[in-house]
Amino acid sequence: MNDHDGCIILNMLNGIGGSRANALIEFCGSVSAIFESDAASLARIRGISSELAERILRWRDFVELDRELEIARNGGVTILCRTDDEYPAALRELRDAPLCIYMRGSLPADLAVRSISIVGTLYQFLHVGVFGLAAATGIMTGKTIGAGEFEKMKTQARTMQAIFCFIGLCLGATVFFGNEIFLKCYKLEPETRAIIDSMMRVLVVVIAFGCYQGPCLMGLVKSG
Repeated sequence: MNDHDGCIILNMLNGIGGSRANALIEFCGSVSAIFESDAASLARIRGISSELAERILRWRDFVELDRELEIARNGGVTILCRTDDEYPAALRELRDAPLCIYMRGSLPADLAVRSISIVGTLYQFLHVGVFGLAAATGIMTGKTIGAGEFEKMKTQARTMQAIFCFIGLCLGATVFFGNEIFLKCYKLEPETRAIIDSMMRVLVVVIAFGCYQGPCLMGLVKSG
């Protein structure tokens, strides 16, 4: 058993998420060492029940590793595990980083950097507006609740939520229909432009929902 296969097994077992996988690895020292432990030892780990410990050690009853590897190989899919050198370094730093990434094809590094930089610039610009909206909402919420006007706050909250939805839709539509103006600032190759167009479609959804979620959470829930 090597660490690569061990990650795939843990990823396929029901009941093993990022937090439990981290706890197992920290306790045992490595992924492969998990499968060399005994059930009693694993069950002492926080979040690992006796039943789950037994399932991990009897993984062959629940996971068809060879079949999974064959399907990936036949489909031209590369399975990157957290223990692999090729695993994205920035992603590995996350506490709940996925154990495995199923990847098909590749993206040249220079295209990825250019695309993410351009879309990221637009996202940060829009995010400043959303953050400002959340801050303004928080001030209004604090003043209203501080004055003891709770009924007024209920009405105000509903009105604000409607406004957040409207602004989010407007910003999403602006990104969708107006990104051509923004992209004219750059000299883009066709390959880079194709990647950016895909990212822009995702950004439309992210900014539309974020414009509602951000101010509601920061401006209404946490401030009130």
